Amino acid sequence: MYRARVMRFNKNNMPNDDPQKNAKHRRELLRKAIKRNENKKRHSDKTTPVSANEIKKLRQQLSKYEKRVNSLQSQSKKSLQKCKAIKQENYRLRKENRESRLNTRQAEQESEQLKADFQKKLDALNLKNFREEKINNWLDQHKINDMENLTNYIDHLTDRYELISLLFQVQAEKNKDLFTNLMDQLKKNGKLLKEID
Repeated sequence: MYRARVMRFNKNNMPNDDPQKNAKHRRELLRKAIKRNENKKRHSDKTTPVSANEIKKLRQQLSKYEKRVNSLQSQSKKSLQKCKAIKQENYRLRKENRESRLNTRQAEQESEQLKADFQKKLDALNLKNFREEKINNWLDQHKINDMENLTNYIDHLTDRYELISLLFQVQAEKNKDLFTNLMDQLKKNGKLLKEID
């Protein structure tokens, strides 16, 4: 079978000894090729006719799709604007939150400072009350009620705490005359003056 096919191929395509047969064969092959090309071209040019109703339907579908595209573009534009507004609001809220945290931190620091100042004042007040109580007890114990008793007793002071207590008592009473007299007595007594901080 392969042998016969080869022989047929050679018979149809291979040149013969007769030149006229070769020319006729070539013309036949060329005619078949031209006819084949014409048939292909004719087949490719064939188009099915479209009715007016189908054209109308296609135009309606095209208009529908165009409206849908325009609607989607409008929705996309609105979504972008909304997204932009949300981003701006988010930025504003983050800025306010950052400022609020800074204000809160500053307020906490001020609150801690106020607490510390208040505690110092409270400690000072408690110390003052403690010293005044000690001073009053000491004055009652030594029966110092007036200038004469204080002047007479100043020479017998040897305790540093007693001397400072007297100064605090005089300052607390805001008795300038008594304070001046007491300082004069202290200046005369160099040993007692060294005991003062």
